[in-house]
Amino acid sequence: MELQKAGFTLSAVQLDLITRLHQYIFSHILRLEKPALEFNPTQADSAYCVLPLNVVEDSNTLDLDFKFMEDIEKSEARVGIPTTQYTKQNPFTFKLEDYQDAVIIPRYRNFDQPHRFYVADVYTDLTPLSRFPSPEYQTFAEYYKTKYNLDLSNVNQPLLDVDHTSSRLNLLTPRHLNQKGKALPLSSAEKRKAKWESLQNKQILVPELCAIHPIPASLWRKAVCLPSILYRLHCLLTAEELRAQTASDAGVGAQTLPSDFRYVSSPFSWISLLFFMV
Repeated sequence: MELQKAGFTLSAVQLDLITRLHQYIFSHILRLEKPALEFNPTQADSAYCVLPLNVVEDSNTLDLDFKFMEDIEKSEARVGIPTTQYTKQNPFTFKLEDYQDAVIIPRYRNFDQPHRFYVADVYTDLTPLSRFPSPEYQTFAEYYKTKYNLDLSNVNQPLLDVDHTSSRLNLLTPRHLNQKGKALPLSSAEKRKAKWESLQNKQILVPELCAIHPIPASLWRKAVCLPSILYRLHCLLTAEELRAQTASDAGVGAQTLPSDFRYVSSPFSWISLLFFMV
């Protein structure tokens, strides 16, 4: 994290765009906005906005990426599911670059709360006419026709191996521990390998039946980290506020720190925490 030392001016239109993107990230991407919560940044105790940056051409300088924010606002997949229809006369055309670093949404189910998936891999050796993993259906095309009454305009397109976007927003607890700090059971290496290699244990989707979300997967994964980052930042700022108040009231320590001051990083481990508690 770096402090922006130079000031900048935002127009009212730009500020509204930034505010809408901030709300969009937390309400639609992270789905943190609930009926009992109201988005009111002017009344919030901590008034800040999260927004994307981009590298300025031919330099190492970062700048606010207004073009990206405007593209998100124009996208049909921003809050809903585009109803694009393909026919034999107007067939779907697969473009590999569109699915690299992509988040996709199935267009045929869960309309009220659409599922979002990271594209993990593109199977160029599979098509909708490939054998379906379950013996109930002969091919992927037959599965979608039987279950959803969907016809495909392009039976030569590759298939997508996808992973669910993470709903685990608390990244302050290690993945191998639960919320109480207890170790989770681990499967054997053989079971993990078999699960990874079997199509029956994978989520396989057809590109034609999915919409591409305007937020790329790399940025989506960073957005998932925001609640943990902001919580950690809030705790550090609260500790600094307490330190400054103590220095002012008790005369212990410096009330203000130099602009180039850096706290020494403290490596964290469960052993050191237990030692500290004892």
